Amino acid sequence: MERQVNERQLSVLQWVEDGCPAGVWETSSYKTTCQALQNRGLVTVSRKGGSGA
Repeated sequence: MERQVNERQLSVLQWVEDGCPAGVWETSSYKTTCQALQNRGLVTVSRKGGSGA
């Protein structure tokens, strides 16, 4: 069964497509969403230097 992308995930995907500009997210909660998207094969997350996305 194919899962659909929810509104939050779509927002994060758009942010990634835009080059992950600074100042978009007030908290680091986007990191959890990025991990979920990575688990689905939609993005690749680098944790080099202690940062994600």
